[in-house]
Amino acid sequence: MQETLGGQGNKLRVDVLGSFFSTIRYAYANNPGLDAAHALCQEKLSTQQQRQRARAKALEAADSHLQTFTETLANGGRIRKRHFSNIKKQLANSFHWDSEARDSLVLFLRNRGWTVVQCATEADVAIAADAVQGDIVISGDSDLFIYKHVTVVWRPVRDGGFLEYRKSDVLSALGFKSAEQLTALGVVSTNDYNHSIYGLGCETNYKILKDIDTSGSDEAKDVPTLVKEYLADERVVLKNKSKVTFNTSISVFVDLKQTPITPSHHDDAASLKTRLGDIKRRFKEACGKLTEQKRAQLASKLAAKR
Repeated sequence: MQETLGGQGNKLRVDVLGSFFSTIRYAYANNPGLDAAHALCQEKLSTQQQRQRARAKALEAADSHLQTFTETLANGGRIRKRHFSNIKKQLANSFHWDSEARDSLVLFLRNRGWTVVQCATEADVAIAADAVQGDIVISGDSDLFIYKHVTVVWRPVRDGGFLEYRKSDVLSALGFKSAEQLTALGVVSTNDYNHSIYGLGCETNYKILKDIDTSGSDEAKDVPTLVKEYLADERVVLKNKSKVTFNTSISVFVDLKQTPITPSHHDDAASLKTRLGDIKRRFKEACGKLTEQKRAQLASKLAAKR
């Protein structure tokens, strides 16, 4: 999503899901209609699979907590606050923003004058491909700062504020001489597309890249060259038992190429959605029984006083 900055040719580019996931989850999980959710709001193969497994695990936990809730209620036990919070927490963890809700939000935003770009891949790749000097990118996804042409990021914080990060300030603080060094650090450290080499965290990677000689040339070394020299460092060679190359991350963060994910897990997603609906229905029914039980107990107490 993008908006032209007042009086300038630069744009304010917003990674909607990366910036406002918590708000989106709350809005679309807790409102019966899409219009109400829209008003409140004013997935990489391995990552997609991890999210799918996490949703399934959350639903298993929600189902288990719901069974405890119903058994406690049936046995005349006391329903406590934790019985509710356990179920609600796992239902929130199982949230999935489906295509119907996304398409409806796109229409809602376009009707209000926003330019909305629906991306075949991750939004950050599309934003990085279009971004120019002076653009501001709003996102909670720290990966965006790895891209060379993203120079200013506003990270949303609570109460509607933002933290501003300028690449020039970050490079100065790190002592890097070029943006390519920062991109290389993002490539060889854990991101959405690969993990760091085992035993080499971000801090160690930073030290290794900072030690690479970048002097003696008028032009900065490009990212593939920096990664190649990083992999040749003896500290890395000793740890790189799996012969990691980081080619996927280079393809994404440098070449801006990402293969769209075929929705091969559609049946799984549909099954999880059906199960989520079933658990919500049963939870609602259990809450209704609890309310009836409390009313009956209150009526009994009042009758005993007469």
